[in-house]
Amino acid sequence: MAVQYVNAGRVHTVVHYLAAMKLLLTVFALAFAVPVSASDKMEQTLNRQYKKHIYTLRQPMTAPTQQYDSLGNSPTASALGPWTIYARVEIRKIKLELNRLVVEGQRIGMKFNNHSKSLVPTKLEDKVKLEISLGQPLDSPDQARTIFSHIFAFSKEDFLASVPEIWRHYLATNLESYPDDGGQLLFKPYLPSKVADKKPEPPSNDIFRVGNGVTAPKARFTPDPTYSMAARGAKFQGTSILSVIVDKNGAVGNILLARPAGLGLDDEAVQAVRTWKFDPAKRNGEPVAVEVSVEVTFNLY
Repeated sequence: MAVQYVNAGRVHTVVHYLAAMKLLLTVFALAFAVPVSASDKMEQTLNRQYKKHIYTLRQPMTAPTQQYDSLGNSPTASALGPWTIYARVEIRKIKLELNRLVVEGQRIGMKFNNHSKSLVPTKLEDKVKLEISLGQPLDSPDQARTIFSHIFAFSKEDFLASVPEIWRHYLATNLESYPDDGGQLLFKPYLPSKVADKKPEPPSNDIFRVGNGVTAPKARFTPDPTYSMAARGAKFQGTSILSVIVDKNGAVGNILLARPAGLGLDDEAVQAVRTWKFDPAKRNGEPVAVEVSVEVTFNLY
């Protein structure tokens, strides 16, 4: 660097080479810069579109890592679990690799909230990874959405088809809204079951209600249900209300969910109630089938 001093060093002129240095650094940076590939741009687009959004899996598999093909088939399908634990996933990151799409997410449970009287989301500790093999390079966000639509329930119809039979009546009746991607489920506030409040009616297919000469069935074998690990881990307590038919032999059938508890407790309640035995209801001294409400309460001690 050349420096010329004038007036005893108080005024000086520096031969500025900063412009040259700046130009040299720019050329150096360009020489070693890594260009943003089309794959990187697609990955960034998908993360902007789906990251931090919650979606519902068509198959609520329990495995922490799940494999799919581009049509949603899972060659290594694991056991299915309650949808209120394993179906909802918040996407945390999407990675686009050479032959596959990797979705990293966090499980989102659904539990009954006593304030809103409806099912609401709650974050769980479990993580989940979806590894989706691609038959061809991903060309557009629309193509990615088509692939995701085979894995996530983007419509209410797909969602209802993915849940167990005991849930379909409740969800079809009480689901307030289901956006076109299922990102936010809204439920109607729960209204108490009116089975017990209804006046006895004439028999329908030989099924009665208690009252007007029809005695209530008496429980004689009612084993407790198992507490789901998700509910126990969240220290969640709740009540599952079921509408059931107790037949003339005292066996339980035709179970419908009237009010859920969530976090897998309802599935445990149904499994237990199926094994319950009653002394049957009677009408004029003869055993008859009756429709009754059953409350299964889960408490932590």
